[in-house]
Amino acid sequence: MSTLVPAHKPDAADQVGGHGGKQGLVFEGELLLKPALMPKEAAFYKKINAGGQELAVAVTPKYFGTVKRQTQWGEIEYIKMENVCHTFRKPSMLDIKVGTRTWYHAAPASPVALSLRSALIRKRDSDCSAEKKEGHILRAKEATSEMHGFVFCGMKVYNKVTKAYTKYPKNYGWDARDDSSMVRALSTFLNDGERVRGELVGKWLPALRRVREFYAKGDWLLFAASVLFVYDEEGGHEPELRLIDFAHAWDLRGERTPGQDDPAISGFLAGIDKLIYFLEKVKATATCAK
Repeated sequence: MSTLVPAHKPDAADQVGGHGGKQGLVFEGELLLKPALMPKEAAFYKKINAGGQELAVAVTPKYFGTVKRQTQWGEIEYIKMENVCHTFRKPSMLDIKVGTRTWYHAAPASPVALSLRSALIRKRDSDCSAEKKEGHILRAKEATSEMHGFVFCGMKVYNKVTKAYTKYPKNYGWDARDDSSMVRALSTFLNDGERVRGELVGKWLPALRRVREFYAKGDWLLFAASVLFVYDEEGGHEPELRLIDFAHAWDLRGERTPGQDDPAISGFLAGIDKLIYFLEKVKATATCAK
C-alpha cells in the first residue's frame, strides 16, 4: 500500500532506498553525507576521481572526499557527495537496483586466469554467506531482477493536484513481470496527477546509455548498485540520473577482466537494456495518450 506524506523541502525524509539509523543519509544543503560503513564504496569514489575514469565520474554523484562526525553511534566517517535534489522544490525519486544478480556471484575461474583474478574470485565468494546468497536468489526470483535485470527499490512521487507525496513500499513493482505491468509501474513514477510526463524519458536515456558504456568497459564489477531517477515537479530543473550505491564494487583494472558473458557483467547490462526498452515504451504510450 502506498502512503501519502506532506510536501516539504528535500531532506532525510526524501531517502527512498537504502537504510536508516546508523546507515542513514545526512542531508546538509548542497551536500549529502553517506556513512562509509563499507570500505569499498569510499574506495570506489576515491579511485574513479583520481583520474582516468571520466566516464565513471560523469554518471555518478560528484564526490567531495570524506569527513568524520560524532553521532549517537560514535564517530562515523561519511562520504561527501552532491545532493542532487538540493535546489529542487518538489522532487520525485525512483531508486532502481540493477542486475540479474545482486549477490557477489563469481563465475568459475579459467585455468589460465591470472592469479590476481583468481584471488578476487575467492575473496568475492567469501564475502557472501550461503544464507545471504540464498536470500538474494529468492528475492531475485520473487521480484523482477531475474526476469528483467532490475527491480524497484523505493519510489516517491509528488502529485501536483493533491499537493502531496505518495511514498510507495519497497516491494512496489515486484509483480510487474509482463511488459504492460512494468510500463504501468514506471508510468506511475512519471504521473504528476494530471498526466504521465513521458517527455522526461528523453532526458534520461542518454544518461542510461552512458551508464551502460561505463560498465561495459569491464573496469568494475558492481553488485547491488542502483540507478536513481529524479525530477522536479515545480522548480523547472532538468531531470537528473545517477548511478549510486557502491558498497560492493570490485576494481578489475590491471587484471584480466571477465567478458560480457560473465553473469556479473551481462546481468547488469541486460538490466540497463531492459530499463531503456521499458522507458521507451512509457514515452511512446504517454505520447499516444496526449
